[in-house]
Amino acid sequence: MLALYREYVDDSFNTLRVGPKSRANKMSAHLGMQGPVLRALPGETIAVRLFNRLRYPCNFVVQGLRPVGGLAAERPLMPGETRTIMYVVDRENAPMAGQTSMAFAYRSDYRAAVAGAAVHATATGKPAPPMSDFADSNAGLFGALIVTYSKEQVVDDKDLAPKDVNHEFVLFMGVMDQNKSPYLGLNIAQFAAAPETVDRDHPDFKESNRKHAINGRMYCNLDGLEILIDREARWYVFALGTDDAFASPRWYGHAPLVHGSRTGSVLVQPGTGVVADVVHNNYGQWLFEDQTSDHAHAGAVALFTVHRKIISLCEQTFWNKC
Repeated sequence: MLALYREYVDDSFNTLRVGPKSRANKMSAHLGMQGPVLRALPGETIAVRLFNRLRYPCNFVVQGLRPVGGLAAERPLMPGETRTIMYVVDRENAPMAGQTSMAFAYRSDYRAAVAGAAVHATATGKPAPPMSDFADSNAGLFGALIVTYSKEQVVDDKDLAPKDVNHEFVLFMGVMDQNKSPYLGLNIAQFAAAPETVDRDHPDFKESNRKHAINGRMYCNLDGLEILIDREARWYVFALGTDDAFASPRWYGHAPLVHGSRTGSVLVQPGTGVVADVVHNNYGQWLFEDQTSDHAHAGAVALFTVHRKIISLCEQTFWNKC
């Protein structure tokens, strides 16, 4: 007689949930500071309903998709305001033939807000609202919209996950500059031992607020990067930040497939993203690291775990513990 200890018995945890259900569950643990995952199919028009509960104005911009109503739809959303923005997903901004799924980043974008406010003011005759402070991606508003090529290539019509991979991960890498966040003063008042002594212009203080992070987490504190051995995952990797936020992610022990070629690591420029398919056939815990040394040393590292279903095997006897 043999006793088997199984760490996982099925793959039901693999599907990345979307919308409000994509938060506060095991499948979304790796999202960190991201907003909800959104999904769409070509030919759809999706509605995003926003309610600004912040202290500051923000907006919502999906890079690569056009909002119904033009640029004015991306004007600032003032505190307490609610708005629904419609985005068109057509074949021109969907996956190409042979590409099952891809992703667009969404974020709060100051420049789009200014331009949208100007267009809206011209069309309505109403003055643009003041925006001395603005909550953009440095304050934490960013996420991804995943587009699957066709309905025939999804697991089911409810969640639209592509069926050619077992799991999906969405990562935002780069530098979150909290010096540019409107919450800087509040953070100093709440967390500094002596707020009145903080010099916001000191170079060391400024550098300490530039967080080299993955989904807002640093130094291997990002949870949820887990998959079963021999399963394939699709990693949507984006870069946040300015010209010093070039990311070069590397999956230790694995070779991702990017644009039809296997590679050791990939280059992601600020404001862009890449889709990498990885077959996780090496059991154990591995390092996911930004190969840009300054970022890696400053915290842009995470751990991902490849589990095996059966982790121990022993004879079943009354005296052993297995």
